[in-house]
Amino acid sequence: MRCCALVLAGLVLAHAADAREPDGRLGLLVLPNDTRPTFLTVDRQLVIVARQEAAISLNSASDGEPLSIIWRATPDGLFQGTCALPQDTPPGTYSLEAVAGDTTDHVARSVIVYDSFPKSYSFAHLTDFGGGTPSESLGEADFVVVTGDLTSDGRPEEIRTALGALSRLQRPTIVNPGTAAIASGLAEAYFGPSPFVVHYGEDAYLGHHLLPDSGPAQANPAAALHTLRRSIRAARWSIGLLSGAGPNAAMRDQLILFHDDPLDYAIVAIPAQTDPFSWGRTAVHGPFDESPPITLFEVDALGVRPIAGLKE
Repeated sequence: MRCCALVLAGLVLAHAADAREPDGRLGLLVLPNDTRPTFLTVDRQLVIVARQEAAISLNSASDGEPLSIIWRATPDGLFQGTCALPQDTPPGTYSLEAVAGDTTDHVARSVIVYDSFPKSYSFAHLTDFGGGTPSESLGEADFVVVTGDLTSDGRPEEIRTALGALSRLQRPTIVNPGTAAIASGLAEAYFGPSPFVVHYGEDAYLGHHLLPDSGPAQANPAAALHTLRRSIRAARWSIGLLSGAGPNAAMRDQLILFHDDPLDYAIVAIPAQTDPFSWGRTAVHGPFDESPPITLFEVDALGVRPIAGLKE
């Protein structure tokens, strides 16, 4: 397995072509993207969300494969496309390219293809590095999850720097950007809609920012969260990637995620040392300590458990 370093200070956006608009915002392609990738095998449908219908190709480092997309309009003014991958698509990490008229968009590391998913794997959990400058080893993680705070105050230049830092990992990354980005109102423009679900084989990762009871009102957030939670009931493990209010979260969030249909696990930004605490029936894991803000987790048929806090 590979071992990479994440340098969280002094980085600029690594490649403008990795993303999106010149300022780093999502462009024509909304999902999947390099912070909300799709993991799939060649026998599964690829689902794409775009701002308009477009010609789509699946690109490797050496060539591109045009995809035959069936589009439909969605109630939120976007377009959802579905397609089958070519049966001879080899395993690997791919980018998506979209062309609509004079507009071309390219999102790196957005589609990861497997022959079959492993029953056992590991991921690295990064958290709370908005103002930090550590260089962290990711051990043998198959992918990375982030539960905020990705930035200290949610400014666009901070978000662009963080995206550049994450792009240097050169491995799949699932990002819940956290309180500062959510409060800035820019999270959806840079990362995509929230709440969200990313599937990895038999397991499902649900990303959500927990608002306190006194938090600002949102357009029917409970309905969207409830729908997503129900959609992953069949998963081997349902794993929350949560930021925000923690145990003081709004009651509607707590009921949906931890009472009515409790998640199996929650990965949060709250330091929990080596022992998880319980949120109803849900086992909650946080980072081992305040520094370094990174933990390696192992996932298999027995559950989800931290292996170690990683240091440089």
